[in-house]
Amino acid sequence: MFDTSLQRLGEFKLRLKTKFLSKMIHSHKDVRYFFFGSIYSGLSSLIGLFAPLIVLPHIIKTIGLTYYGVSAVAFTASIFLSLVVDFGFNISCVNKLSKTKENKSAIISNVIYAKALILLPLIVLAIISYLILFDSKIEQKVYLTSLIIPLTSVFNMSWALQGLQLIKAWSIFQSIGFLIYVVATFLLINSPDDVL
Repeated sequence: MFDTSLQRLGEFKLRLKTKFLSKMIHSHKDVRYFFFGSIYSGLSSLIGLFAPLIVLPHIIKTIGLTYYGVSAVAFTASIFLSLVVDFGFNISCVNKLSKTKENKSAIISNVIYAKALILLPLIVLAIISYLILFDSKIEQKVYLTSLIIPLTSVFNMSWALQGLQLIKAWSIFQSIGFLIYVVATFLLINSPDDVL
């Protein structure tokens, strides 16, 4: 009887140690994920901050202040439309994806469909507005071309990568996007006619 009690006590201690070690290992993984996720995210944000500093002097020198102003206002309008299309999905769905254990693909596809449904009437209204408001063909082309930005926000999957806790992949994709932006700007914008 005494041996059985000692054996149960030993098993109990072993279970406690195993539970404690399991929590420590899991906690260590969380801390490591947070640490490296912060580093990757910080590096991609740093690249994102320096990209315009590299590109803007070239753009302004090449296309001039007038066309730069037109494209900057068109870009701002498109960013506003992108914010409407995103409709808070970037925050709420990251939370939902990170907490859900199953059927994550349904959440992702539903968000894409919802964003597309929000985008369709906005695009129609924007096209009609741009054609009515602007007489200059070049301004119409710049504004209409800038509508690609809200379209890309429908298919921007950065929120899904964050929700799936793939911060490293998200940071790499974002950094590659910034680098493509810098290289494409220098390759494609070489004269004032390249405003589009």
